Amino acid sequence: MRDFSLGSILISLIYTFVISSLPIIIYRYGIKKEPVGHKKARKIAIIYGIALLVAEIAIATALTGSGAHAGTSVILWSFINYSILQSGSKKEEPEEQPKKVYPPLRYCMNCGAGLREKDTHCKNCGKEVEED
Repeated sequence: MRDFSLGSILISLIYTFVISSLPIIIYRYGIKKEPVGHKKARKIAIIYGIALLVAEIAIATALTGSGAHAGTSVILWSFINYSILQSGSKKEEPEEQPKKVYPPLRYCMNCGAGLREKDTHCKNCGKEVEED
């Protein structure tokens, strides 16, 4: 007969947490150090969920002789792991402001191309700029 004391339940919960989410938490907060994108988080949660399911079935089969009840918690832990991977706010990089383009202040008297203030020769036709 199984012992359902508070201690055994607590140990079972800690074991389940360590096996189910600790690797995900280490990856998210220790290695990646920022939220994972939606698609990547989904892939990680699914792949890790499948690996966890296989491990749970093997452990349950070894301990009880049947792995039939294994896997019910894997779905819950997969959702939790997905949430852990997505948690936090991504550092938003400031959007690069487009460089303002000002109309030229002067125009070449020869070809009509726009000139910058410091231009001494036209960039289009090469003629020396006449000072006004």
